[in-house]
Parts: sequence; C-alpha cells; structure tokens
Amino acid sequence: MGRHLQRGYGQFSITTPPFPVLNSLIWCLGLEKEAKKEGFRKYLEVSGVLDALTKVLVALYEQNDKPSSALEFVQQKLGGPSLSEYEKLQAELSDLQIRYNELLKENQERCRELEELKHTQVEASATKELDVGNTRDEELKSADVVKS
Repeated sequence: MGRHLQRGYGQFSITTPPFPVLNSLIWCLGLEKEAKKEGFRKYLEVSGVLDALTKVLVALYEQNDKPSSALEFVQQKLGGPSLSEYEKLQAELSDLQIRYNELLKENQERCRELEELKHTQVEASATKELDVGNTRDEELKSADVVKS
C-alpha cells in the first residue's frame, strides 16, 4: 500500500491511495485550487486593491510615530470618513436634496409664469396690430370720404 523512498539521511514513507484515478482527482483539485487563488490575485491586482493596500502599508511603515492601532490606521486610510463624518455628510446630503427640490419647483413655476407672460404678450401684440389695422382702415375710409 505505501511506498518507501530512500532519501538522504533517512527513510521516508509516503502513503498514497491505491487508486490512480483518485490520485489524479486529488492532483486536479489542487490545480483547480491554485488556479482559483491565482484568479483572485489577478482580480485584486486589476481592481487596484493590491496597490491601495501596498500604499497604506508603506505609509504605515514610514510613520515615525507608529499609531497605537495599526488596524485603525489602515481603516482610516482606506475606509474614508468615520461614522460620525458619514452621518454628517448624510444629513448634509438630505438638506441639499430638499433645497434642490425647492429650487426645482421654484424654477418650474418661474418657467410657467414666463410662458404665461409670453402668451399674454403675443395676445396683446396681436390685439394691438388689429387695432392699428382697424384705425388705418378707418383713416383711409375717412380720407376717401373727404376726397369725395
């Protein structure tokens, strides 16, 4: 069942399963596992995670006064704002969204008013042209009457 190998200073016993198919399966699973690890490593590299981690770790290494918590240092450098900063930014975003909606509504109302004014101006202009046209007609008629 087991094979015995003679190497160097002593005798080593390597026990292998008696089934070659099982050996192949174990070997393939090992390759699959390695391929999966390599794929994940490439994913981290392409997505920029390895660079980001390297930069943070180099920054930590170069710190003259090492922080009491290396984990907090890494979280601060990678994680962005703290929880309180995040909540403050969320509140500010909410306020800005409300203000934006108010301004949008006000803008829509002003656009509507502008359209109404344009419409009123067009109507007034058309009425004025009709009045001017009628006045001219009356003047021409009056002039014809005077000439006759």
